[in-house]
Amino acid sequence: MPSPDPQPSAGVHPSGVALLVFLFTTGFVLMGFEMLGSRYLNPWFGGGITTWASLISVVLLAMMVGYMGGGTIADRSSGLAPMAIAILAAGLNMLAVAIFADAWMESILGLVGDGFWGVLTGSMILCFLPVMCLAGLSPYVVKMLLREVSHGGRITGLVYSVSTAGNIVGTLATTFWLIPTLGTRSITRIFAAILIVLAFGLLAQSWRRGRAMAASIALAAVVTANQIGDARATTQSFPASYPEGPLWIGDTLFYAEMTADRVSRIEAGTRTTFWSEPGCGPTAITEYGEDAFAIACHLAAKVAIVSRSGETTNSITHGVDGRALRNPNDINSQGGGPVFFSDPGPFDASAPASGRVYRLDGAGTAHLVHEGLKYPNGVAFDASQSLLHVSEHLAQRVWSLQLNQRSEVTASRISMDGAIRFPPGMVPTPYVGPDGLRLDADGSLYIAIYGSGFVFHLKPNGEYRHIRVPMPFVTSIALGQDRIAITGANTNTTRPYLGHVLVVDRETFETSDMIKP
Repeated sequence: MPSPDPQPSAGVHPSGVALLVFLFTTGFVLMGFEMLGSRYLNPWFGGGITTWASLISVVLLAMMVGYMGGGTIADRSSGLAPMAIAILAAGLNMLAVAIFADAWMESILGLVGDGFWGVLTGSMILCFLPVMCLAGLSPYVVKMLLREVSHGGRITGLVYSVSTAGNIVGTLATTFWLIPTLGTRSITRIFAAILIVLAFGLLAQSWRRGRAMAASIALAAVVTANQIGDARATTQSFPASYPEGPLWIGDTLFYAEMTADRVSRIEAGTRTTFWSEPGCGPTAITEYGEDAFAIACHLAAKVAIVSRSGETTNSITHGVDGRALRNPNDINSQGGGPVFFSDPGPFDASAPASGRVYRLDGAGTAHLVHEGLKYPNGVAFDASQSLLHVSEHLAQRVWSLQLNQRSEVTASRISMDGAIRFPPGMVPTPYVGPDGLRLDADGSLYIAIYGSGFVFHLKPNGEYRHIRVPMPFVTSIALGQDRIAITGANTNTTRPYLGHVLVVDRETFETSDMIKP
């Protein structure tokens, strides 16, 4: 009896193998980009469960729409052009995210707020289009590979398994290797470059014999290698609501966000809220003893004492002389030393010089150190010389006050005067002046020049340099072991006075005259 006719093979022919490799790559990018989406949302909306719930919901919605759309198009077309267009759209969208994400999130925050609708809108703008386009590839590839209806289940399972394998590898590689190594925007640009190159490879040549695919993968590899070589960014940027008074403790950065009534914390590139109190308007945080922080509540006219776990334990509202605090501004213990804070009074160039500086003792008592200043702002204490540096913002100068053991001023001198040695060509306004101050281990004084977009670096020998930063209303800096943080607002006229926290490696900061975000 003759043998029956052999059934068509369910195996994948060479072009099918290339399709599956292609699908694995796009699956990798799809889920890797979802992990990046959380990094773009985190600085604006936090990293809590509501942010993740919104992001995951948007991704699932986009995949659902992509599956339906891809399947519909697959029934009407059989060429490579629809795939190429979908991939190109995803790549261009990712490129736009790398460039414009902060501007988009800032607009959303101003229009919708940082609640449910804000984070949901942000997730939609960031992720919906690219995830939808890439998800739509799977049903399209199923249709291209399907030769026999009887093999439909096997082909469909294979396609979605390969795509999911790419998702898994993309999630793990992006989270545990790419983000710590390259940074969010660099990875986004790399993903965009891969997709754009592959899309043009599909458009440029036919699929026959896999030549176009091989050329596209090779070109994508070259582009990716170049991107990785250039991606070693030395600056990280975290959006914030009028950030001030940063503090490094090891590798953790704390900073105040006045218009958000919170103190935020950045650990391993993720922002969380450490402490918040409605109406506080915090402007600085510093260490207070071994187990607490002191936070200047600028709007609530007090200094809050907060435990390391973020619980408020005390509030200081008056000095030892009985006078009420008005608007504590900077507060600094310079690595666990005496705590000093400024109480500047009205930010008005025509107002009397009524600003004060206090020392906060271990019992929670504020002792007057100096007064009669025109809006004192930043404070920094040099314990080796018993010198307290105080910026007198509206007088555009910095004082160095010699203190005795009782923190009484025995002598004073102006260490930076008058025009603050403005950079050439800069025209100062009445409200431009020295804001936050910090001392380095070598005695160098770093001064944030509010309203100028510059940090002034004054060395012990009198040499100085100007370091331009992208925020015009730069408020303060914090000096870490290997990194430096710079805080500032982009505007001081429109609430919530959005700005950024820049984290810069020391080598870049100490050798560059311009810090880019």
